[in-house]
Amino acid sequence: MDIRVVSLVVFFVLAVLFLKFYKSHSYTKQQPAPRLPPGPWQLPLIGCLHHFLLSRFRDLPHRAIHELSKTYGPLMLLRLGTVPTVVVSSAEVFMEMTKLHDVNFCSRHLSPTADIISCGGQNIAFSPYNERWRELRKICTLNLLSQRRVLQFRQGREDEVARLIQAITSECSGGQPIDLGEKIVCMVNNTVVRAAIGGQRCKHQDEFLHELEHVFRLLGGFNLVDFVVKLLTGCRGVIPLPVGQHVELLAFNLIRRDGFSAGQPLDEDAPTPAALPPPPPCSRA
Repeated sequence: MDIRVVSLVVFFVLAVLFLKFYKSHSYTKQQPAPRLPPGPWQLPLIGCLHHFLLSRFRDLPHRAIHELSKTYGPLMLLRLGTVPTVVVSSAEVFMEMTKLHDVNFCSRHLSPTADIISCGGQNIAFSPYNERWRELRKICTLNLLSQRRVLQFRQGREDEVARLIQAITSECSGGQPIDLGEKIVCMVNNTVVRAAIGGQRCKHQDEFLHELEHVFRLLGGFNLVDFVVKLLTGCRGVIPLPVGQHVELLAFNLIRRDGFSAGQPLDEDAPTPAALPPPPPCSRA
């Protein structure tokens, strides 16, 4: 490797460490530090991530966390990079948190990746607990997940199951092995898209599924900015911004083109675009 490249890497690491040290000592503490749960020792930048890499369960993070809880108790603090994370591994403590302090823990952590994909936590999955989230939940409960809606989509589910059985029967007749998992995933995808978009086959189905797969891969994968938020503040551009916009624009185009015809025309009590204020546009700020 060229000596200049090595020098640049070393200079960058030293600069980051210096900035971190400067930030941590340039502000006077106006309030006493909060009482935090115990946790394993940490390293700069990576926090407690090395405990997962050195564990015998490094391929199973939940087992590695369970091993740490045997040492530090049912309530412990882990720093995943620079992100403090409290781990609860006791049913009694979890019951106390969800019953006595449920309002304090009902909002989901919004990582930079989820923030960009959800356009600032505007959807029901990442929205904080507020009036907007309650309205979204009300719409889903009364108009999307009600018994009447489920019965309306019954024919679509039965058609997709029949198509799955027919495909399996046809391929098995030749004595060739088939990937049953792939067939079931395809059936579930077709059922969901058919209920959400309408019709037996939509020209936007492949695009819709491709964008959803991309979203799930980003949310479930490793993104450096999610773990070193303090050091990479303002560097949210490392996550492709168009991902969240593509899904949102696709949904709005389908609504504008087909109305709210998810399989069948909705009744007069169906939700309308005015039920909620429009979400703000995505930005890199």
